[in-house]
Amino acid sequence: MKSMKLKTLIIISMLTLFFAACTKPAVEPVAPLDLKGSVTVKKKDGVKIHTYLSNSLQATHIIETEKSLVLVDAQFLVPFAKEFRAYADSLGKPIERVIISHGHPDHFFGLGAAFKDMEKKVYALKGTQQFIKKVGPVMLKNLGKKLGKAVPEELIVPTHVIEIGAATIDGVNYEFERFLNGEAQEQLLIKLPDLGILIVQDLAFNGLHLFMGNNTFDDWIVILESLQKIKNYDTVLVGHGKPGDTSIFATNIAYLKDVKRILATADNANAFKTQLLKKYPGLGGKRMIDISTPRLFKNQ
Repeated sequence: MKSMKLKTLIIISMLTLFFAACTKPAVEPVAPLDLKGSVTVKKKDGVKIHTYLSNSLQATHIIETEKSLVLVDAQFLVPFAKEFRAYADSLGKPIERVIISHGHPDHFFGLGAAFKDMEKKVYALKGTQQFIKKVGPVMLKNLGKKLGKAVPEELIVPTHVIEIGAATIDGVNYEFERFLNGEAQEQLLIKLPDLGILIVQDLAFNGLHLFMGNNTFDDWIVILESLQKIKNYDTVLVGHGKPGDTSIFATNIAYLKDVKRILATADNANAFKTQLLKKYPGLGGKRMIDISTPRLFKNQ
Protein backbone atom coordinates (compact mmCIF):
# COMPACT_ATOMS: atom_id res chain seq x y z
CA MET A 1 0.00 0.00 0.00
CA LYS A 2 2.78 2.41 0.95
CA SER A 3 4.58 1.56 -2.27
CA MET A 4 1.42 2.32 -4.25
CA LYS A 5 0.98 5.68 -2.53
CA LEU A 6 4.61 6.57 -3.20
CA LYS A 7 4.26 5.71 -6.90
CA THR A 8 1.08 7.83 -7.08
CA LEU A 9 2.87 10.83 -5.50
CA ILE A 10 5.77 10.49 -7.92
CA ILE A 11 3.41 10.37 -10.91
CA ILE A 12 1.49 13.43 -9.66
CA SER A 13 4.74 15.32 -9.09
CA MET A 14 5.99 14.47 -12.58
CA LEU A 15 2.71 15.54 -14.16
CA THR A 16 2.79 18.81 -12.19
CA LEU A 17 6.32 19.53 -13.41
CA PHE A 18 5.36 18.64 -16.98
CA PHE A 19 2.36 20.97 -17.12
CA ALA A 20 4.30 23.72 -15.35
CA ALA A 21 6.98 23.46 -18.04
CA CYS A 22 4.36 23.63 -20.78
CA THR A 23 2.79 26.78 -19.37
CA LYS A 24 6.06 28.50 -18.47
CA PRO A 25 6.40 31.86 -20.29
CA ALA A 26 9.06 32.13 -22.97
CA VAL A 27 10.83 34.93 -21.08
CA GLU A 28 10.74 35.21 -17.33
CA PRO A 29 11.78 38.20 -15.21
CA VAL A 30 14.94 37.46 -13.28
CA ALA A 31 15.26 37.92 -9.54
CA PRO A 32 15.44 41.51 -8.23
CA LEU A 33 18.85 43.03 -8.93
CA ASP A 34 21.26 44.60 -6.47
CA LEU A 35 21.88 47.76 -8.49
CA LYS A 36 24.72 50.21 -7.99
CA GLY A 37 22.77 52.83 -9.89
CA SER A 38 19.22 53.92 -9.04
CA VAL A 39 15.94 53.35 -10.86
CA THR A 40 12.85 55.55 -11.02
CA VAL A 41 9.65 54.08 -12.44
CA LYS A 42 6.70 56.12 -13.69
CA LYS A 43 3.51 54.36 -14.76
CA LYS A 44 0.83 55.95 -16.92
CA ASP A 45 -1.96 54.45 -19.02
CA GLY A 46 -0.49 50.98 -18.85
CA VAL A 47 2.99 52.12 -19.93
CA LYS A 48 5.94 52.06 -17.55
CA ILE A 49 8.88 54.42 -17.93
CA HIS A 50 12.04 53.24 -16.19
CA THR A 51 14.92 55.67 -15.66
CA TYR A 52 18.27 54.17 -14.70
CA LEU A 53 20.68 56.73 -13.22
CA SER A 54 24.24 55.47 -12.89
CA ASN A 55 26.64 56.52 -10.15
CA SER A 56 28.40 58.62 -12.78
CA LEU A 57 25.11 60.48 -13.34
CA GLN A 58 24.20 59.23 -16.83
CA ALA A 59 20.46 58.65 -17.19
CA THR A 60 19.08 56.10 -19.63
CA HIS A 61 15.43 55.16 -20.05
CA ILE A 62 13.17 52.23 -20.89
CA ILE A 63 9.66 52.58 -22.31
CA GLU A 64 7.96 49.34 -21.27
CA THR A 65 4.77 48.45 -23.12
CA GLU A 66 2.65 45.32 -23.15
CA LYS A 67 4.89 43.28 -25.41
CA SER A 68 8.28 45.00 -25.66
CA LEU A 69 10.86 47.53 -24.50
CA VAL A 70 12.29 50.62 -26.18
CA LEU A 71 15.57 51.80 -24.68
CA VAL A 72 16.92 55.35 -24.92
CA ASP A 73 20.73 55.50 -24.81
CA ALA A 74 23.10 52.82 -23.56
CA GLN A 75 25.27 54.33 -20.79
CA PHE A 76 29.00 55.09 -20.93
CA LEU A 77 31.17 52.93 -18.71
CA VAL A 78 31.16 49.14 -18.99
CA PRO A 79 29.84 48.26 -15.50
CA PHE A 80 26.90 50.64 -15.76
CA ALA A 81 26.06 49.60 -19.32
CA LYS A 82 25.97 45.98 -18.17
CA GLU A 83 23.85 46.85 -15.15
CA PHE A 84 21.41 48.80 -17.32
CA ARG A 85 21.13 45.85 -19.68
CA ALA A 86 20.62 43.44 -16.77
CA TYR A 87 17.83 45.64 -15.48
CA ALA A 88 16.18 45.73 -18.91
CA ASP A 89 16.43 41.94 -19.16
CA SER A 90 14.90 41.59 -15.70
CA LEU A 91 11.66 43.07 -17.05
CA GLY A 92 11.11 39.89 -19.04
CA LYS A 93 10.24 41.44 -22.41
CA PRO A 94 12.18 41.62 -25.68
CA ILE A 95 14.04 44.81 -26.55
CA GLU A 96 12.37 46.16 -29.67
CA ARG A 97 15.03 48.81 -30.29
CA VAL A 98 17.74 50.97 -28.70
CA ILE A 99 17.63 54.66 -29.60
CA ILE A 100 20.80 56.76 -29.37
CA SER A 101 20.00 60.42 -28.73
CA HIS A 102 23.26 62.01 -29.90
CA GLY A 103 26.93 61.43 -30.59
CA HIS A 104 28.55 61.87 -27.20
CA PRO A 105 30.34 58.74 -25.96
CA ASP A 106 28.56 58.67 -22.60
CA HIS A 107 25.41 57.80 -24.54
CA PHE A 108 26.60 55.22 -27.09
CA PHE A 109 29.76 53.58 -25.72
CA GLY A 110 27.62 51.18 -23.69
CA LEU A 111 26.38 49.56 -26.89
CA GLY A 112 29.69 47.77 -27.29
CA ALA A 113 29.71 46.69 -23.67
CA ALA A 114 26.23 45.28 -23.24
CA PHE A 115 24.22 45.40 -26.47
CA LYS A 116 26.28 43.55 -29.07
CA ASP A 117 23.33 41.23 -29.68
CA MET A 118 21.17 44.29 -30.39
CA GLU A 119 23.44 45.60 -33.14
CA LYS A 120 20.70 45.32 -35.77
CA LYS A 121 18.19 47.10 -33.55
CA VAL A 122 20.03 50.37 -32.84
CA TYR A 123 18.53 53.63 -34.15
CA ALA A 124 19.86 57.20 -34.40
CA LEU A 125 19.54 60.34 -36.47
CA LYS A 126 21.47 60.23 -39.74
CA GLY A 127 24.06 62.78 -38.63
CA THR A 128 24.57 60.98 -35.34
CA GLN A 129 25.01 57.66 -37.11
CA GLN A 130 27.64 59.14 -39.44
CA PHE A 131 29.42 60.90 -36.55
CA ILE A 132 29.68 57.71 -34.50
CA LYS A 133 30.97 55.81 -37.52
CA LYS A 134 33.61 58.44 -38.28
CA VAL A 135 34.69 59.72 -34.86
CA GLY A 136 33.68 56.84 -32.60
CA PRO A 137 36.83 54.74 -33.21
CA VAL A 138 39.08 57.68 -32.24
CA MET A 139 37.00 58.33 -29.11
CA LEU A 140 37.18 54.67 -28.17
CA LYS A 141 40.95 54.58 -28.61
CA ASN A 142 41.65 57.80 -26.70
CA LEU A 143 39.30 57.12 -23.81
CA GLY A 144 40.50 53.53 -23.65
CA LYS A 145 44.00 54.82 -22.91
CA LYS A 146 42.66 56.93 -20.04
CA LEU A 147 40.00 54.66 -18.58
CA GLY A 148 41.20 51.19 -19.52
CA LYS A 149 38.68 48.40 -19.15
CA ALA A 150 36.01 50.84 -17.96
CA VAL A 151 35.26 51.55 -21.63
CA PRO A 152 34.27 48.81 -24.10
CA GLU A 153 36.70 47.30 -26.58
CA GLU A 154 34.16 47.33 -29.40
CA LEU A 155 32.25 50.11 -31.13
CA ILE A 156 28.64 49.54 -32.24
CA VAL A 157 27.37 51.95 -34.91
CA PRO A 158 23.59 52.47 -35.15
CA THR A 159 22.17 50.48 -38.06
CA HIS A 160 18.85 52.27 -38.57
CA VAL A 161 18.16 55.95 -39.22
CA ILE A 162 15.35 57.59 -37.26
CA GLU A 163 12.90 59.44 -39.47
CA ILE A 164 11.68 62.77 -38.14
CA GLY A 165 7.95 62.80 -37.44
CA ALA A 166 5.37 60.51 -35.88
CA ALA A 167 5.64 56.78 -35.30
CA THR A 168 3.79 54.12 -33.32
CA ILE A 169 5.70 51.40 -31.47
CA ASP A 170 3.74 48.66 -29.69
CA GLY A 171 0.69 50.90 -29.40
CA VAL A 172 2.54 53.98 -28.08
CA ASN A 173 2.66 57.16 -30.16
CA TYR A 174 6.06 58.79 -30.58
CA GLU A 175 7.12 62.06 -32.16
CA PHE A 176 10.78 62.52 -33.16
CA GLU A 177 12.34 65.96 -33.60
CA ARG A 178 15.88 67.05 -34.48
CA PHE A 179 17.79 69.99 -33.02
CA LEU A 180 21.15 71.44 -34.05
CA ASN A 181 23.78 73.31 -32.02
CA GLY A 182 22.52 72.63 -28.53
CA GLU A 183 24.61 70.70 -26.04
CA ALA A 184 25.81 68.68 -29.04
CA GLN A 185 25.92 69.31 -32.76
CA GLU A 186 22.82 67.18 -33.41
CA GLN A 187 20.31 65.95 -30.85
CA LEU A 188 17.09 63.98 -30.81
CA LEU A 189 13.95 64.99 -28.93
CA ILE A 190 11.44 62.23 -28.25
CA LYS A 191 7.86 63.16 -27.44
CA LEU A 192 5.32 60.74 -26.01
CA PRO A 193 2.26 62.96 -26.54
CA ASP A 194 -0.38 60.65 -25.08
CA LEU A 195 1.69 60.21 -21.91
CA GLY A 196 2.78 63.84 -21.47
CA ILE A 197 6.46 62.85 -21.45
CA LEU A 198 9.39 64.61 -23.12
CA ILE A 199 12.65 62.70 -23.43
CA VAL A 200 15.17 65.48 -24.00
CA GLN A 201 18.39 63.73 -22.90
CA ASP A 202 21.22 66.31 -23.02
CA LEU A 203 19.12 69.15 -24.35
CA ALA A 204 18.62 69.84 -20.62
CA PHE A 205 20.20 68.69 -17.35
CA ASN A 206 18.50 68.38 -13.97
CA GLY A 207 20.29 69.48 -10.79
CA LEU A 208 23.73 69.30 -12.40
CA HIS A 209 26.27 71.51 -14.12
CA LEU A 210 25.87 71.44 -17.89
CA PHE A 211 28.42 70.24 -20.41
CA MET A 212 29.40 73.45 -22.20
CA GLY A 213 32.05 72.17 -24.61
CA ASN A 214 29.98 72.66 -27.75
CA ASN A 215 30.07 76.41 -27.04
CA THR A 216 26.82 77.23 -28.88
CA PHE A 217 25.06 78.96 -26.03
CA ASP A 218 22.79 81.29 -28.00
CA ASP A 219 21.42 78.50 -30.18
CA TRP A 220 21.00 76.26 -27.15
CA ILE A 221 19.04 78.93 -25.32
CA VAL A 222 16.74 79.29 -28.35
CA ILE A 223 16.13 75.52 -28.28
CA LEU A 224 15.28 75.57 -24.59
CA GLU A 225 12.94 78.52 -25.08
CA SER A 226 11.14 76.56 -27.79
CA LEU A 227 10.80 73.59 -25.43
CA GLN A 228 9.27 75.90 -22.82
CA LYS A 229 6.43 76.64 -25.22
CA ILE A 230 5.40 73.01 -25.64
CA LYS A 231 2.08 72.37 -23.94
CA ASN A 232 0.52 69.36 -22.20
CA TYR A 233 3.74 67.72 -21.01
CA ASP A 234 4.36 67.27 -17.30
CA THR A 235 7.40 64.97 -17.22
CA VAL A 236 10.87 65.66 -18.62
CA LEU A 237 13.47 62.89 -18.84
CA VAL A 238 17.05 64.08 -19.15
CA GLY A 239 20.37 62.42 -19.95
CA HIS A 240 22.01 63.59 -16.73
CA GLY A 241 20.02 63.76 -13.52
CA LYS A 242 16.68 62.57 -12.25
CA PRO A 243 13.35 62.97 -14.07
CA GLY A 244 11.80 66.40 -13.64
CA ASP A 245 9.23 68.74 -15.11
CA THR A 246 9.25 71.60 -17.62
CA SER A 247 10.66 74.04 -15.04
CA ILE A 248 14.02 72.45 -15.88
CA PHE A 249 14.12 74.49 -19.09
CA ALA A 250 14.01 77.87 -17.31
CA THR A 251 16.70 76.71 -14.91
CA ASN A 252 18.96 75.67 -17.78
CA ILE A 253 18.36 78.92 -19.65
CA ALA A 254 19.38 80.94 -16.57
CA TYR A 255 22.49 78.79 -16.17
CA LEU A 256 23.58 79.30 -19.78
CA LYS A 257 23.07 83.06 -19.54
CA ASP A 258 25.24 83.10 -16.42
CA VAL A 259 27.87 81.04 -18.25
CA LYS A 260 27.93 83.60 -21.05
CA ARG A 261 28.27 86.45 -18.55
CA ILE A 262 31.10 84.78 -16.65
CA LEU A 263 32.94 83.84 -19.84
CA ALA A 264 32.88 87.49 -20.87
CA THR A 265 34.88 88.44 -17.77
CA ALA A 266 36.94 85.37 -16.84
CA ASP A 267 40.30 85.24 -18.60
CA ASN A 268 41.20 81.68 -17.63
CA ALA A 269 39.62 78.33 -16.80
CA ASN A 270 40.25 78.55 -13.05
CA ALA A 271 38.61 81.95 -12.78
CA PHE A 272 35.64 80.73 -14.79
CA LYS A 273 35.19 77.64 -12.60
CA THR A 274 35.52 79.64 -9.38
CA GLN A 275 32.83 82.12 -10.42
CA LEU A 276 30.48 79.43 -11.70
CA LEU A 277 30.78 77.38 -8.49
CA LYS A 278 30.16 80.51 -6.45
CA LYS A 279 27.00 81.20 -8.46
CA TYR A 280 25.80 77.57 -8.31
CA PRO A 281 27.18 76.00 -5.11
CA GLY A 282 24.42 73.41 -4.85
CA LEU A 283 24.69 71.79 -8.27
CA GLY A 284 26.19 68.35 -8.68
CA GLY A 285 28.37 67.12 -11.52
CA LYS A 286 31.23 69.60 -11.02
CA ARG A 287 33.34 67.46 -13.31
CA MET A 288 31.27 68.78 -16.21
CA ILE A 289 33.06 72.11 -15.75
CA ASP A 290 36.48 70.46 -15.95
CA ILE A 291 35.46 68.57 -19.10
CA SER A 292 34.13 71.76 -20.69
CA THR A 293 36.86 74.30 -19.95
CA PRO A 294 39.54 72.91 -22.32
CA ARG A 295 37.15 73.63 -25.17
CA LEU A 296 36.12 77.02 -23.79
CA PHE A 297 39.70 78.17 -23.21
CA LYS A 298 41.51 76.50 -26.09
CA ASN A 299 44.63 78.67 -25.95
CA GLN A 300 45.52 77.69 -22.37
